[in-house]
Amino acid sequence: MMGRIVSLALAYKHLRLDEGNDEEELVESYLDAAESHVQAYLRRPLAPWSATAPGAQVPAAVRQAILLALGDLYENRSAQAEGSRALTENRTLANLLAPHRRGLGV
Repeated sequence: MMGRIVSLALAYKHLRLDEGNDEEELVESYLDAAESHVQAYLRRPLAPWSATAPGAQVPAAVRQAILLALGDLYENRSAQAEGSRALTENRTLANLLAPHRRGLGV
């Protein structure tokens, strides 16, 4: 991603992890995937809200959706996990992002 919506520091805080631990590469990978997922769901680039556009205000719902997706990816590391929630079926994620979604014509 060009610029992140959610900083690595906030990602660690959300996951309740200490910064600088041995999972940094994993957390970065999940964060990239979460932001990509949100961008695809919204059918619009996150660039206007990323670090490439200083001063652009990120909607709180978009930031929370990214954190929610990050948490899902971190907690459910395998599709075979018992009781795992599918990222694409997370109603809260969909509800947070619905007002910001584009291209939903008839």
